[in-house]
Amino acid sequence: MKDNQDSIYYIGGESKDGLLKYPTIQALLRKGYEVLLLDDPVDEFCMQHLGEYEKKKLVNVAKGDFKMPVDDELEKKKLKKLKKMYEPLTDWWKSELKDQLESVTVSERLVDDPCVVVATNYGSSAYMERIQKAQAYGQRDHPSSNAKRILEINPHHPVIKELLERVKEQTDEADKETIDMATLLYEAASLNSGYTLSDPHSFSSRFFKIFNGAMGIPKDAKVEEIEVEIDDEEEVAAEPDAEEINLDSSNINFDDDL
Repeated sequence: MKDNQDSIYYIGGESKDGLLKYPTIQALLRKGYEVLLLDDPVDEFCMQHLGEYEKKKLVNVAKGDFKMPVDDELEKKKLKKLKKMYEPLTDWWKSELKDQLESVTVSERLVDDPCVVVATNYGSSAYMERIQKAQAYGQRDHPSSNAKRILEINPHHPVIKELLERVKEQTDEADKETIDMATLLYEAASLNSGYTLSDPHSFSSRFFKIFNGAMGIPKDAKVEEIEVEIDDEEEVAAEPDAEEINLDSSNINFDDDL
């Protein structure tokens, strides 16, 4: 481990390949920090109860209480300014999705992703939540299904920059398109983080509307049945010949033994 790595970082998931793509570990790996990849269901459960190993705290990087190691004081100052800069967006986003989000914060650990969804300190990670739901005692109304989560945003991503500008330009309430985009981003980040959606139909509906706009189609364009004209000649050709399907019983031989 790096000399200044004072904790053992870990994350649980279904496969090593999937975990290596997880958004919250990208900055850690880029900076040379080590992260334990736990692909056995019992591993994360044991880590939660172990707490520490050889005086090093065990930290789940899929939770919101994780603090990115700071290599110098300049990074601290930059983060403080970024949080102040994005305050209009983080406050607005939390207000719009108050039923789903505990908080919205500026992240230090995202590289290519615009945002990521993580569990609160006392919540279940996406992997543990899936395991709990799959257990025999798991039910649809399991407490973790309704738990609020934390949305971390990447301040350097162009999508997040654009959202900030849109929110700042709104004198009153943000327009419906901006709200739909913010909600869609949260839902997509939830899926990318391993969580399931309580209302996949709403997610699909928002996605298709924005997809329409990207293709230059009105977002609320109705599905209209195509009128297909059939020529008289095509109708005649489509009908089977009566003479072809009539059977002449006189030409059919029946075996007396049947």
